[in-house]
Parts: sequence; structure tokens; C-alpha cells
Amino acid sequence: MNQNLVTLSHSPLQWDNSLPPLFKGVRLPGSNIFSSSGDFGSVCIQEYVTETFFIRLNVFDLFQRFVIKTFSAESGIHTRLMLKGRVAEEIDSATKWSLHQNRFNIFYDKQTPITEVYEKNIHITFDTFFPKKLVEELLQLFPLNNKRFKSSSLLISSNWADIETLELANSILRCRYQNNLRRYFFESRVKDMFFKYLVLSESPAADEKEPTEKEIQAINKAEEIINSNIAVHNSIPDLAKQVLLNEFRLKQLFKKIFGAGPYEYLVKKRLEKGKELLEQGLSVKETAAFVGYRPSDFTTSFRNHFGFQPSSIKKRNS
Repeated sequence: MNQNLVTLSHSPLQWDNSLPPLFKGVRLPGSNIFSSSGDFGSVCIQEYVTETFFIRLNVFDLFQRFVIKTFSAESGIHTRLMLKGRVAEEIDSATKWSLHQNRFNIFYDKQTPITEVYEKNIHITFDTFFPKKLVEELLQLFPLNNKRFKSSSLLISSNWADIETLELANSILRCRYQNNLRRYFFESRVKDMFFKYLVLSESPAADEKEPTEKEIQAINKAEEIINSNIAVHNSIPDLAKQVLLNEFRLKQLFKKIFGAGPYEYLVKKRLEKGKELLEQGLSVKETAAFVGYRPSDFTTSFRNHFGFQPSSIKKRNS
């Protein structure tokens, strides 16, 4: 691995090069796998490494509190996007931060050890690394981040991701290209993600209080309710009552954590599922009914989202 990892809460890990049993995460295409399982649960690290960048997908499925110390083998610019869960990170007693779901940080790593604390749960992080020379020119376009970088601050920036950033990460995880095509695709996407991180970091921070652990649990429950039956449209008042959260706070935090409001999120899930069903051979009428649309409304939403008619999928398959 490009990053050394030492457990502080458990015995030294025994690594394997296969996915853990009952793996609940997703695969990073073309990556090398390093996994370890025990009473604590499982740790799965997937790395895609080139001479100019690397991508690492970490999936921690934990039954117990898990504390590790990590440090990179190389100096450069690291980014981390929290796709699921939460991690508390610490360099020393004066430099601590917590990364919630859908937040990212930009980190100038000088091979400095970092302590990471994960509670019992599933935690998924999407990490990237670039050598300093590769991103110095891009940093010149962002005065605030460049100033932080030149001040030798370890944590350059931390902020909320948006739906475009999440889509870039998901496009990498869904990639079907092979060999050199995959590499060029990955490189273009991670550079786009770094650009987005810098844009979001330069935006003025909204004067909003950070979500509490209870609020994050409520938002995750709201997501579970939506995903349990995407054919049903749960209104904001209904969702708020079910998760015991103020309606305004529900909308505000849902968008921060998942990159879209509850209704936008539902529509996205419906259309993604609809596309999957069409590719499996279902008709437009059958698919629309399955995901909770009238056929005409499904066709309009599908075309607006994907840029082509749902019926064209059936033609391509034929």
C-alpha cells in the first residue's frame, strides 16, 4: 500500500488480497485489494496507483470502535471525500477535525502521521493523491487555497461537496473502461474533482451550525425511508415527522449530506433504477409503474436527466 496503517485499538492486521466475507462496499475498478477481518469487523482498502496520481477507496465495516495511525509514503496533495459514515482525525492535540458524510478535505501531507478514529458503523472514504508539482499551476487560480498551501498549513481546506462532485466520484466507481482508457478516464475525473474541491473551498462559508450526531442519524434514516420504496413520494412534512426533525433542518442537512434535496434525491434514484430496468428489457410502461411514474411523466423526466428517450435503450439492446 502507498499508505502505512497501524492499529492503535486492536492487534496488528493480517492482510489479504481479496474482498472480505460479506463485503458491503463497492469495487474500485482495476484496483489492488488489501483487506483484513477480525472481531472488529473488516477493513478493505482498494488502490489504483499510477506514477502521477492514485485513488484509494477505503471501506471500514466495523462492529467495534477502531483507531488507526496512518502516514503517506510520499509528500503531496491528498484529498478525502466521505461517502458514508464519519471519521475523527488528529495530527496533534491542537490540530483536530471531524469529517462527516459528503464533506471533503484537502490536505498537504508531508508524511505526517495522522490518527483516525472510526465508531461502530460502515465508513467509506474516497481518497486521491497528487504530487505537488502536478497541482501547483491549478492552485495559482485559487488565491485563498494557494495562500494556505504556501503557509505550509497541513489541512488546506474542508467543506461540503455538491452533487457534481459526488457524481464525479460515482462515475469512477461505475467505470467500465479497461487498461489505458480506464487510466485516462480516472485521471480526467480526479483532476475535475480536485478543481471542484478548490472551487467549493473558495466559496464563502455559510453561517450554519454543524450537524449533531443525532441530526446525522435522522438524515440517514430519512434516506433509508426514501430508498425503501422509491415508488412512494414521501413529503417533507411526513419525512420530518418520521425522523423527528424540523422540516427546514431536514431539507438543509439532507442536501448537504447527500448533495441533493429529498425530492431531487428520489427522482435521481427513480431514474437510475428506471435505466437499469430498461437495460434488463422491461418496457417503458412497466418501468414507469415500477418506479412510481406515469409513462408520459417518466419519459419527460428521463429525457431531461439523461438527454435521450427511454425507448432508445430498448432499440439499442435490440
